[in-house]
Amino acid sequence: MTRAVLQVVATPEAVDAPLGEVPSPPEPPVWRRHGWLLGAVPAAAVIVVQRAVPPEDLPLRPAVLSAILGVFLLVTVVLGLVRYRDDRAAVSWLRGTAALRTDTHGTTGSFVRASASERRGRVLFTGQVMWSDGGVPDVVRVTHEDAVDTPLPRRDDPVALWPAPGGELVVLRYHRGWADDVLDARD
Repeated sequence: MTRAVLQVVATPEAVDAPLGEVPSPPEPPVWRRHGWLLGAVPAAAVIVVQRAVPPEDLPLRPAVLSAILGVFLLVTVVLGLVRYRDDRAAVSWLRGTAALRTDTHGTTGSFVRASASERRGRVLFTGQVMWSDGGVPDVVRVTHEDAVDTPLPRRDDPVALWPAPGGELVVLRYHRGWADDVLDARD
């Protein structure tokens, strides 16, 4: 899956500036990194109780304890998969950044779908960018959160982009003035 990072720059000139350093991958919340412990610790406690206490002294029937253990193990597995997925996304991001450091070439794409919704004083922008590097057109989904007063891309707005070789990361740069200049030049 291709990851995209949208940089809304301060000036139109900054859109065409050399790529420079690619931002670090977003840090997942603590619950996504260590949430699997929420199921693993109680599961371990249930196992210890089952082994240490004779079945006739248990406050619950052994079948009930086994069911509780199953639930805790299921929680551990699901949250472990969340952690695994986050780790794979981080590795993919790092591979993309390494590829961008060795081979960068910019091109121009356009937003084929764009929408924004406001929540908690911030704007959540989602869209799809399409571009072609001489072959089959590529499409990437973009999600970006920014301040309410930031001019975000509109449908059919152009965007400067740098795709990483291997297709794991795309860096997008946008400025409303630059987009208007490109659209005026096309007309």
